[in-house]
Amino acid sequence: MPFVRGEVVEEEGVIRFERVPVVTPNGDVLVRSLSFEVTAGKSSVMLVGPNGCGKSSLFRILAGLWPLAGGRVTRPKASKLFYIPQKPYLSIGSLRDQVVYPDKADPKGS
Repeated sequence: MPFVRGEVVEEEGVIRFERVPVVTPNGDVLVRSLSFEVTAGKSSVMLVGPNGCGKSSLFRILAGLWPLAGGRVTRPKASKLFYIPQKPYLSIGSLRDQVVYPDKADPKGS
C-alpha cells in the first residue's frame, strides 16, 4: 500500500480516527481501516490483542512518530497529550538513582 498522506486535525478534548489505515513505516498493513472516537470525560477505551496486531502502532500514529497513510486523525495539541509507556523506563537502583540519572548518586549519600 503506497503512502497517501492523511489529514491531522487539532481539536481539544477528542481523539478520533476516521478510516485510518494502520501501516508500519516499511509498508506492512496491520489494519486496513480503523474508525473510533474517544471523548475526554465521556469515553474509556482498553486496547487488547496479541503481539504485533497494532496496539502500540496506534499511539505511534497519534504521536506523529509514524506517517499517517490515509484517513483523518483528530487529536488535541501535542502539548496536551501525555503518553505513559507499557513498561516503565527506570534505571537500576534507588529512587536517588532515578532522580539524578544519567549521573550517578554519591555513594556516601551526601
